[in-house]
Amino acid sequence: AMHSAAVEMLGEEMSPQALLKLADLAAESVDHYSGEMVTHHPCPVAIQCAPGCPWCCYLIVETTAPEAIRVVQHLRDTLGPAELAVVRARCAQVDDRIRGMGPNERAGARVPCPLLVDDRCSVHPYRPVKCIGGNATDADLCRRNFERAEDTPLPVYLPQLYIADHIQRGLDSALSAAGLVSRRLE
Repeated sequence: AMHSAAVEMLGEEMSPQALLKLADLAAESVDHYSGEMVTHHPCPVAIQCAPGCPWCCYLIVETTAPEAIRVVQHLRDTLGPAELAVVRARCAQVDDRIRGMGPNERAGARVPCPLLVDDRCSVHPYRPVKCIGGNATDADLCRRNFERAEDTPLPVYLPQLYIADHIQRGLDSALSAAGLVSRRLE
């Protein structure tokens, strides 16, 4: 469904505004379909993700170009020049630190997302699809995994993760079909 809607949108208009609309549609789709899934197939244990619970914000998050454009547009719309310079500097520091790392080394480096401020996502309403889909039903285990460098599998509500993954894959394939770069960004 995401692929078809995205191909149709990009066929009508190929512009930064169309890419923003596409990212909005992807985020709204994850929220909608995850909500539907929870309504019809509730998670047996409550999802414990909440503001101030930053553990997943140290994981690798791959995003598509439209999602990244959406985040940047939000930052430009809401931050002044000095604040935007601080965000740029944090992004550059993270990039310098992780450049050249393989996936395992990157995962073990525990580098926070540059958009994490005071243990909270500074772009939460505009976060990437993978972040919307991320969840856990044991916040304490998330914390322990992070603090002790453990790799204990986390109990999660899989449908929400799968929905986000499939929507992002649909976005990727539509970008490719439109002749745009569909390479993931971090």
